[in-house]
Amino acid sequence: MCVPTRTYLTFNNDKPWFSAKLKQLRQAKEDAHRSGDKALYKQAKYTLNREIRVAKLNCSGKLKKQLSRSDSKSVWNGLKAITSYKSPSPSTEANQQLADDLNEFYCRFEKQKTGLTPYTHPDCPTTQPSTPCSSIPPTVSQPALKICEGDVCKVFRKQKIRKAKGPDGVSPACLKACAVQLSSIFTLIFNRSLELQCKK
Repeated sequence: MCVPTRTYLTFNNDKPWFSAKLKQLRQAKEDAHRSGDKALYKQAKYTLNREIRVAKLNCSGKLKKQLSRSDSKSVWNGLKAITSYKSPSPSTEANQQLADDLNEFYCRFEKQKTGLTPYTHPDCPTTQPSTPCSSIPPTVSQPALKICEGDVCKVFRKQKIRKAKGPDGVSPACLKACAVQLSSIFTLIFNRSLELQCKK
């Protein structure tokens, strides 16, 4: 079975109103200019300018309809289209090797323990979702800070899924959907970071 394919070349500065018909008219104008026929060039230029005006009017009409709606999402999309504010970020690549490396990195904490039960600090029971962690102060004057798994899970569940990804490329939607699975791992990382007094 043969499926026909077609390749389209797009540029970052392409305007939303510049259609395939306008590209053909622009090409016809350039061909007329190369041929040296002034009458043909003048006609092609006039036709192109007229069609550009029509295309701009049609595009501005669509944007005005979006802005006149009471839906804030469509208004924001219209503003982004007018100002070219943010282009959609490229989707993350499906890299199996990266997934395996991350799995190996996070599983090293599990290998140190005998069982596969989620890590819970003895001073922080997971049954208390909102109470702060109570810990026995060490011999130094400043008490040690411990993070509970329940608190981490609660923070992950509060993530706003429409927010942008962080510098690590992890979306808030992923953190919110996998809050239960990720909370034990991140609790261990956070507490270890606090024990080592890492600044990052």
